[in-house]
Amino acid sequence: DSDDLDVGEFVKIKMAAGVTSGNSASVVISVGSGDLIDGDASIVLESPYAAVNLYKVDTNVWRIL
Repeated sequence: DSDDLDVGEFVKIKMAAGVTSGNSASVVISVGSGDLIDGDASIVLESPYAAVNLYKVDTNVWRIL
């Protein structure tokens, strides 16, 4: 739950191995109710080994680093 994280904390998310063009997968990242990631309610990781760092800059506000 994103409410458990304080302003200034980071979350790191990485796509698992084994994702290829023939074996696709996606990870949909969404934060708490009313929270936004760079202005959007969610983001999608689709590439093998894709990763994202999210930084909580304010209540309900996340930035991709």
